[in-house]
Amino acid sequence: MSLDNIEHVTLRKQYDDPRIHFALVCASMSCARLRNEAYTAARLDAQLDA
Repeated sequence: MSLDNIEHVTLRKQYDDPRIHFALVCASMSCARLRNEAYTAARLDAQLDA
């Protein structure tokens, strides 16, 4: 299983939310800066919105 498979086959099917890509993949210079903290279930929506 690859990260691409996890993102597109598993997570995107279960969570129809384009922010999934950002949370899993974006870390290049052209992407928005990532947060300096772990994503947590209790705060996930707020963290992704920010």
